[in-house]
Order: sequence, then structure tokens, then C-alpha cells
Amino acid sequence: MHVFARPAATTNKPMRYFLCSAVFCVVIGVFLVQNTATSGVVRSQPAQVQVRAVPRSLQLTTTVVAQEYCRNTTRSKMDLKLKLSVKNTSDATLLVCRYCNSIHRVVLSKSFKKARSGDYAYDQHCTVGHLPFPEINDTQLLSPADGLFVTLRPGESFDYQYPQSVDITLTDADDRSLRLSSGLYVLQVKIETWDWEEERFKMLEQRWAQYGSLWYWNIASEPLVISIEKPKSTPKRCEYP
Repeated sequence: MHVFARPAATTNKPMRYFLCSAVFCVVIGVFLVQNTATSGVVRSQPAQVQVRAVPRSLQLTTTVVAQEYCRNTTRSKMDLKLKLSVKNTSDATLLVCRYCNSIHRVVLSKSFKKARSGDYAYDQHCTVGHLPFPEINDTQLLSPADGLFVTLRPGESFDYQYPQSVDITLTDADDRSLRLSSGLYVLQVKIETWDWEEERFKMLEQRWAQYGSLWYWNIASEPLVISIEKPKSTPKRCEYP
């Protein structure tokens, strides 16, 4: 007697389960779409206050107004009086602190290429004639039009003469490695434009968003070629160490 085995009843179960699951998912998806469309409500997280991103396009250029040399018992120096020009090269209105531009770094390079690569012949990390940041009351800063800040529209600029001399040490008896010879150098200064706490910046950034983008970042000046010369006569005595 030949017995013919019946195919197992479970052979098509995976396929049936797959089809049922697919149909179930389609039904659920259609239900959710219809429910959302009829209610007209899409649930999401509460919207956060968005402050417009500031394009980092503030250009600083310098002009030498006066250049003098001096010497004391251990050092010889060169004093520079600089005129600074701050220009908005972005496509947005920028709000810049008018009297908060303190020079905190002075660098000299032997060429534009070395200036771009950060290969400096002279690098002074210090606050040079730090400008006093004014004390301000938050309740008084209802708008940037109080005189402390300047509003720069695209292409606009403001100029001012830096009130302190920028002194560059040429020789130092206490540091034999520091010796700047005569010749041409590329000068750059780096300034800080904000000296208050970050919380105050965030508060003013949101308060003044309708007027423009509040500037917060430090900036470096465009390279400027200067000449260091050997004084023809005995330099005057430095009035500071």
C-alpha cells in the first residue's frame, strides 16, 4: 500500500502571516492619516525662540597714524598709533559695541603667506591699552540706539583712533631670542568686541533681534605692511617699562 503524505499544513503560514501583517499596517496607516486630516492638529514640541545666526563678516582694517621709537635700560620699543576701521561686509545689519574694541594680541609676519599660515616673527599675547568696558544697566538697554552700540547696515563702517599706543618690543636684554631686525613686516591686531558675561549677550541678542544681529566674536585686522627702521638718532626714553 502506498501512502501519500499530505503537505504539512504549516507550509504557507509564514506567507499568510506576512500578508496579514502588511494588510494590518496599511489599515492602521490609513486610519492615522484620516484621523490627522479630520482633526487638523499636529502635535509637536513647543516652538523655541530662534535667534538669527550672525554671518561672521565684520572687516577690520588699520592705518598707522604715528610711529615712534623709544628705549630704556633693558628694552627698545616701537610705538604705533593706529586708526581702526570696522566695516560690515555681510548682507545683514550688525550691532557692534562702539567702545568695546580692545586690542588683545599683536602679531608680525615676514610675508603675507606666513601671516596666513600663522608663522609669526612676533606674537604678543596681552591686552594693549585695554579699553574700559562701561558699566551698563540692562533696563537702560532697550534699544541699541543709546550711543554705546553702533548699527552697521551692509557696506557701512565706522572709524576711530585707538586711544592707546600699541608698543612692539624690538629687543629685550632679558630675552635674547626676542630681536626684530629692520625691514618690512606684515602687521595684524586682534580685538575683542565683547567683555560682558555670555548671559547678557543672549539677553540682548533676543531683545534687539528686530534691529539686527548683535556682534559677539573677536576679529583680526586685515594684513598691513609696516617698516621697522633702525633709528638714525638715539631714541627717546620710554615712559613705561
